[in-house]
Amino acid sequence: MASGSPLAAAPRAIWIWENDSFHMLDNIDAQREVETFLNQQHISTMYLYADEFQGRNILVNEPEKYRKLIAGAHARGFKVFALLGSTYLRTQEYILPEKRPAALQMFANVLDFNKKTLDPLSRFDGINIDIEPYILDDWASSRPLRGQQYLDLSAAFMRMKAASGLDLLVGPAMPFWYGGIEDVEWQNQHRKLNEWVQDIYDYVAIMDYRNKAEGSDSIISLAQDNLDYADKIGKKVLIGVETINTTPVKVTFYGKGNKYFEAQLALAQSALSQHRSFGGFVIHHLKSYRSLVEGKK
Repeated sequence: MASGSPLAAAPRAIWIWENDSFHMLDNIDAQREVETFLNQQHISTMYLYADEFQGRNILVNEPEKYRKLIAGAHARGFKVFALLGSTYLRTQEYILPEKRPAALQMFANVLDFNKKTLDPLSRFDGINIDIEPYILDDWASSRPLRGQQYLDLSAAFMRMKAASGLDLLVGPAMPFWYGGIEDVEWQNQHRKLNEWVQDIYDYVAIMDYRNKAEGSDSIISLAQDNLDYADKIGKKVLIGVETINTTPVKVTFYGKGNKYFEAQLALAQSALSQHRSFGGFVIHHLKSYRSLVEGKK
């Protein structure tokens, strides 16, 4: 690259939650409209919700809707990952032994879908798993056990993937601060929690939720630990950014405007691209991001 020439935009993905995903599955016009918006924003990968919601499990009971959406998205240059985990299903509890069958079935449903889908263009390209055990009430008091249970479940998912013979990328949404949980015992070894997670999965999407690129307590500074380790093991890290209306205000770009958002991501990319593990950005989430781009509150 010639000196002074701008960096090409890093790849971008976006989380698309239950209501938006189901609306796209039920309405082809809604799908096309979302695809047009994503294309305008240079977003090339959808993390599309793929589990039960409000009594419907479209993936299991109406799989052709997913096949049509995925084929249409692929034809327009998008990748589509199955998004698993939700507040609605309280999937933070899926690490618990009594909830393990539900967790494994959730994952198996996506594998089964891809196996039964004859046309490769109608299959998911990957899976993103948003299971957040630290939401559990006893996380602080039972963290060693809960951490081990999370790793056990993660390893079980990857064994299922390996046994399926399917070629799809599987990784979690993971908070940046897992690197600060040191000396986690698992399989008779002691490591940082983020290192265990990165070893298990194909990639990670870190929830690097800050609204400034540079300085202390920033997107760049909080991503370093995960990127440094991923550089060593040859895996990818996506940098997650937040746009919803939430607190503390430092975690979100809500209300900052799209011009500021784009400027901060450009600064972050310039620094993070020095890591071969940097895999781009993932934005949380479709509805709030559209409001940010369109200047709505």
